[in-house]
Amino acid sequence: QLKRAGRLYNVEANLKIVSADEVKNEIDLAFTARNRLHLVECKTANLAGTENPGRAETRAAHVGYKLDTLRDFVGGSFGKAMLVSFLPLPKVDRVRCESYGIKVVQARRLAFLREELLQWID
Repeated sequence: QLKRAGRLYNVEANLKIVSADEVKNEIDLAFTARNRLHLVECKTANLAGTENPGRAETRAAHVGYKLDTLRDFVGGSFGKAMLVSFLPLPKVDRVRCESYGIKVVQARRLAFLREELLQWID
């Protein structure tokens, strides 16, 4: 709807990004709006758990770091990033993402995703 309304341009889903040293990543959604690159990562899994039993870093922290790195790599200082999570994030992870400048839309706010996107773009 937002693309048809002329609010989003160059919309790409499942965009593959390869760094100079050939590290491969995929982002769920990328688009331009108001001359800025916007990256969106969508998660339905519980991000509160850890990737590896021996590590304290949660999945949400890992996703936040990935988004922060990719935004800077492909979007530069004007790039923007958003994490959309079906389940609520632990507060520490939400605060960490926000400290990276990553917009977080989670759980109950998904019903208002269109409004969240419009506010984020503008």
